[in-house]
Amino acid sequence: IHLPVDVPAIVEITGLDVNQRTNRFIANVTTGSQTAQRRTYRMSGRYYPLAQVPVIIEPIRRGAIVRPDQVEYRDMRAERVPAGTIRNIDDVIGKEALRPIKSDEPLLFRDFSNPILVRRGALVVIRLVTANMSLTARGKALEDGSKGSVIRVMNLASNKTIQVEVVAENEVRALPAMSQ
Repeated sequence: IHLPVDVPAIVEITGLDVNQRTNRFIANVTTGSQTAQRRTYRMSGRYYPLAQVPVIIEPIRRGAIVRPDQVEYRDMRAERVPAGTIRNIDDVIGKEALRPIKSDEPLLFRDFSNPILVRRGALVVIRLVTANMSLTARGKALEDGSKGSVIRVMNLASNKTIQVEVVAENEVRALPAMSQ
């Protein structure tokens, strides 16, 4: 659209017909409204629905934990968003990348996991807390675990294997029902 120099560069859509089945539109676009140079153009084309998805701003390496300042929402064409894409930014913050992630690509659930807080073979602090007592012991992790997961640990004092819940890095909680 070419406008005369003395006409304000204001464009109004005065009519719009959208076919959602074919993603096509026909629009009447008016320029120079309320001036002597008023003109209406008929335009048609195709539109693409957009979806907001979280993306990594800068590339991250495998094993990195995603920080809030590394992720932001971007608009992408909805048909180009693959199945299994993370839609909520909170679902990726604090997760561990299972592969290197490039910037500006959709984030998939399969590429992230909860960070491993207890590694197999690591020495851990076992805590048992009830209403009447609080005990701690040292143990050796027999499997990897992330926060909230239940793993097996060998109590170093008794050489017994117990199931515990991972609560922090190298710290686990023995649940009274699981400890027996």
